[in-house]
Formats: sequence, structure tokens, C-alpha cells
Amino acid sequence: MTPTGKLLLLSGLARRLLAAPSNHSLAAAGYSNSSSSNSSDVWSIGEGGVDDAGAASVSGRRGASSRRAGFAGYSAADVAAAAAASNTAGFRSLVVPGLTKEAAKPPLLRSRHPLTPRCGRMKPAHSSWPSVWPTARTFHPAAVPLPVRQGRPNNATENAGISPNKWGNTELIKVPNFLHLTPAHVAAHCAAIKHLCTPWPKALDEPGVIDKQLPLRVVTTDYLRSHHSIRDIRARRVDLSLCLDRLVKLDKRSLEKLLCLVSFSNFAKVDTQFVGSSRVRHLRMWSDRCPWRFQNYDYLIYALSALYSQSLRHESWESGKAWIDNQRYEFDGSSSQKKLAKLANKPATNAVTHYRNALIKLHRQPENGGTGETHDSLRQYGRAVEFLLGIGKGGGGGGGGPVKKLDASSAQQAGQTKRTTERQAAS
Repeated sequence: MTPTGKLLLLSGLARRLLAAPSNHSLAAAGYSNSSSSNSSDVWSIGEGGVDDAGAASVSGRRGASSRRAGFAGYSAADVAAAAAASNTAGFRSLVVPGLTKEAAKPPLLRSRHPLTPRCGRMKPAHSSWPSVWPTARTFHPAAVPLPVRQGRPNNATENAGISPNKWGNTELIKVPNFLHLTPAHVAAHCAAIKHLCTPWPKALDEPGVIDKQLPLRVVTTDYLRSHHSIRDIRARRVDLSLCLDRLVKLDKRSLEKLLCLVSFSNFAKVDTQFVGSSRVRHLRMWSDRCPWRFQNYDYLIYALSALYSQSLRHESWESGKAWIDNQRYEFDGSSSQKKLAKLANKPATNAVTHYRNALIKLHRQPENGGTGETHDSLRQYGRAVEFLLGIGKGGGGGGGGPVKKLDASSAQQAGQTKRTTERQAAS
């Protein structure tokens, strides 16, 4: 090939590469391919327009006839309009922030009269507070129709020396509120679950019945305070109360052992209450040594189980227990019983019973079924002694029956005992 032919060939290839766009660019510009043959590439103008050069059809082989066929039915003005539409609608313009001038946005239309907050439009007769504040949420000043204040001013001149109001007050947002637990909320909740509940048994309101049916009672306390933390150290305390009469398999020896173990502990005690003519004893236990409430509850349950199991266990060394080791006064085995057996004259049975009851009431404390040394107990003891010796009218235990004549020494001793009892009663 001559140099002139090479030059013409290269110029033709270059012209074709520069003028003929790719299929993707033509399709994006609005052209459509009218032939699927590889030998002829004929493109027609679509709705999107044409490129800047106005090439409606591209063909490297068919020449100008193919290009003229691509513009069939379109004038020059139509081609120019389609190109302008392609530049404005088909491609986005480059926008450089700060350099490109943009059209000014219209100002927002604001009312000259601001809307009244919701709390100002609420009326008590037409507003339902459970509907306004149904669940727990952060404090919102526009929904709460109360003049709430929180915080303190830095000086006397700030905020006229009073606490800031609720508007823009971040202190009210920090602390929890109970606006979802008002009496109206509680009444609505109770009405919703009322059909699921049963009425309280009236029989449990009678004295002593609830101790028989519900012997174990656990008491906890919740506290509400204004502080940076909602937790209170006093809320971890747990109090447990148990009726001792409801403990099964607890005989006299086991009960005495239980009371002995409780007396040496610093977290339990026994309280005695009189319901009518009957005596009811409760074992009260408390704990706040653990950091969490459920831990204190578990500890008390464990301590109660340990006390009960140890009370039922009978050790071998317990058989050698003496009368003086008793936790309370016992008439059987006492020196008074031994002295009573040495009397020359055998008293009547009712006189011995009256004397025994008066002595037990005098020596025992209220928690053990007695009254201690009181004026009444001393007076009853003196009358029981008179009734036992057959002098005076006795202590209300009935007649002692015929009493044998006492000798001079016994009469003198009885008179001295009577005078001593009278002086003690008078004091």
C-alpha cells in the first residue's frame, strides 16, 4: 500500500472512532437500533433526542445514504429541539457547592399567632389523662398541664430567685416520673383486669384465721426519692414472719430448742400476741446484709430451713439437760415442787393446781405465757399460798376441802408467810 493510501485509511478509522458513539451512549441519548446485522449499524432518533453533533444514524460502511435514512421524517429544527431537550432533561448539570448559583427557595410561611400548647388547650371536663399519658415516658412540658418546677437558681437575681419552670428544663427530663400511675390509671387498669380476679374471702378477715391459712408472710418496702439514682439502700431489706403453731412435727422439746437458737441470733426474734384468749407466737426474721433483695429473701428462707431442721434433730448431749438449763420456768422438777411434797398435810388437788399456775405466771415472761412480777401476779401468788395452807379464803380456785389442824410451829410459820405476802402486796 502506498503512503497516500495508508494516510487515507488511518484518517478514516480515526474519523469513525471519534464520530461513532457506543451503543450504550446512543441508547442513553434516545436512539434505537433498527438493524441487528453486523454489517450495517443504522440508528434512529427516539424521544430522548440526539447528540451534540446531530448524528441521527451512524454507519461506517453505508455512508451518507444511511445517515440520510436515519433523519427520514425529521427536519433540522426538530433535530435541534431534540438535542436541546436531551441536554436539559437527559443529563444532570454539575452543581459545585459555593460556586454554582441556585434559585432562592421561597421562605416558609409562618403564622403570626403561634399555636397554644396542648396543656393550655386541655380542659379537665373534656380531657382524659390516661389517654394523654398512657404509658411511661419522658417528661414533656407541652402535655403536662401542671406548673412543675425543678432545679435551683445560681443566685437571687437569676429567674427571680425561684426554681426554673418546666419549659426547657433538662432537670425534669433526667428524673423518672410516675404520671402514668395516677389514680385514674390505676382505676382503669383495675377495671380492665377485674373480670380475671376473685373477691377477697371474708373469712380471712376474722382474727387468727389468716395465720392458719397463710402462715408465712414476707414484707418488702419500695422507696421513692429525688436523687441522681432511683435505687435506695433501704429497699433491699426483707422481713419474714411465721406462725410457730403452724410448724408441723414440732414438739415441746423441738420448740424449746428452736427458741434457744433464735435467742442467740441477731436476725430473728419471737413475738407473742394474744388473739382473744389464745396466745399466738410469731417468728420474725429480717435481713439486709446482702446487696440485692432477692438475695436477702433466699438467705432468710435458708436460715429458716436450717433452724427448723436443727430443732427436729435430737443430739445425744441433749439427754443430760438439767432443770436449770430450761429457757423458761418449769414447775416440774423445781424446788417449789419438792418443798410442796414435804408438807405434813397433803393439800387438795385444786389447791396445788392453783398454786402451780400462780407460780408459773409469776416467773415466766409474757413471751412464754406469763406476766412477770407485777402487782396482780404477786397478789394471786399470795392468795394461792393461803389457799394451799388452808388459811384465808383462797385465790378463787374453790374450796380446799377439810384441812387438818396444824401444830404450833406450822401455825407460826403460816402467819409469818401471810404477813410477808401482805407486805409485798402492799408495796
